[in-house]
Amino acid sequence: MNKNKIYLLAMVMILGFSYWSLSTQNLPTPSGPGRHLSLNTNVDIREVGSMTFRCYDIQGNLKWEEIDRPNNLADEGEHLFLDVTLRNGSAPSNYFLRLYNVSPTETSNLTSLATYEPTTNGYAAQTVERNNTGWPTLALDSGDYQAISSVETFSASGGSWGPVTYCVVATSTDSSGKLVSYVALSTPRTLASGESLQVTYKLKLQ
Repeated sequence: MNKNKIYLLAMVMILGFSYWSLSTQNLPTPSGPGRHLSLNTNVDIREVGSMTFRCYDIQGNLKWEEIDRPNNLADEGEHLFLDVTLRNGSAPSNYFLRLYNVSPTETSNLTSLATYEPTTNGYAAQTVERNNTGWPTLALDSGDYQAISSVETFSASGGSWGPVTYCVVATSTDSSGKLVSYVALSTPRTLASGESLQVTYKLKLQ
């Protein structure tokens, strides 16, 4: 499989809840005895993305978890997918998980979110490498291919940080990159000193 095909699969999978529908009805064919054909066909392709969050206290005990929180695709993520796969645009080197205390929308970008990201007490964006280290699992699951990311860990030290309400996938750790997609936590979350937050991204193409 060449590099473009590999990246096409990866990008179709990473860009949260996209839905394509092709509908063809009553297509004419050349006329004549036995030559009429009527088609009524729907072909749907869906990509489903989600994140799982697990918070551990300073002793390593599970404090709370949120399983399979659904993913939303930003406009910049849509543009990235189309530009890279159809126009040979530049692919990002890696992806980054970042946390914010704000509700992104489809039209948001990293600049508009910048002031809502924690900056102290050990907070740092987490890298999901764009290779088989960042995505160690790619296998059939109930008849459809699913990719599961590496487990990435946020931590707090010397004090707490938060609250945060969303986790996003971005193409940089500053405001120069693209906002690809975003996932809401069920409630605002704060990490106390010594606590950690593990995040896993799960993606399936159907």
